[in-house]
Amino acid sequence: MRTVLIVDDEATIRRVYEELLSNNGYRVLAVENASHAGQVLKQEVIDIMLLDIKMPEVSDEALFDVVREFHHEIRIIVASVYPIDEQRQRLPWADDYYDKAESLKLLLQKIAHFS
Repeated sequence: MRTVLIVDDEATIRRVYEELLSNNGYRVLAVENASHAGQVLKQEVIDIMLLDIKMPEVSDEALFDVVREFHHEIRIIVASVYPIDEQRQRLPWADDYYDKAESLKLLLQKIAHFS
């Protein structure tokens, strides 16, 4: 079973993603910021990370850099309200990008691509 780590400061988004992914056979861990994500990364094997942009505390860029440096096998999908072009500019080496205005079906397809 593939494990997805959701890193998003919005509780509603975390719950929606968690339910969607759990109902589709994924093991899901969800945290509200990059600091908590770092703790999870020390204890768990993560396959895919959904990473929000613009979170409080530690920046999304810092978390992205840590994951790429120490957990390079994790696939990172940036998930944000920002348009895809802006997401690509901000984190150009992510594995994929998801605009939160798009359908949840598309998000599930993007995750399944790495499963």
